[in-house]
Amino acid sequence: MQSFLGAPLTFLIDSAGTGGAYSLMEAVLRPGDEPPPHVHTAEDEAYYILDGSWTFRCGETTTEARPGSMVFLPRRLGHAFTLQSEAARALVLISPGGLDAAFHELFRPECGRMPARRAGPGDVHSVRNQQDALPMIAQLSR
Repeated sequence: MQSFLGAPLTFLIDSAGTGGAYSLMEAVLRPGDEPPPHVHTAEDEAYYILDGSWTFRCGETTTEARPGSMVFLPRRLGHAFTLQSEAARALVLISPGGLDAAFHELFRPECGRMPARRAGPGDVHSVRNQQDALPMIAQLSR
């Protein structure tokens, strides 16, 4: 288990294991662990909700998700999510693979829930720009 922005993530398979087709991870989150609104120009994301209550925004659409829900976030549409519960867990599929390299670059070893070093906004923006994902804070925070 490793940490991205303080949230434990476990890669079940990365893009190297799928010939670049996709990566799959399990994310365990608490309120405050949510990433800022952003857009991927090259990847689609899909969240299969295992635990918790989530609110996703994708473009102009808002989706409430509970355990058993599947939420698809297509490339080139700004998206974000917020947690409506104290704990949440999901399987996250990213296709095609490759964006997992950004997560690996920002991962920090975990001891329980405390990361050895929490990545900061400068880290995220640097890797996000390298990995073809752009922040969309102004567009989605209205």
